[in-house]
Amino acid sequence: MEAPKMPVKCSVENCHYNQQHTCHAECLEVNAADNRAESSEATCCSTFKTETM
Repeated sequence: MEAPKMPVKCSVENCHYNQQHTCHAECLEVNAADNRAESSEATCCSTFKTETM
């Protein structure tokens, strides 16, 4: 996997793209219900992929 172009912190330990608390996905997709959010808690990373052990 190529290093990220813009460092994005990630604390999701079981995400396939998380390497040493940095997201290594090629691109990110972040969504919110009804396409609006008032806080970061109202958003979610749709790029998440469960890590296979």
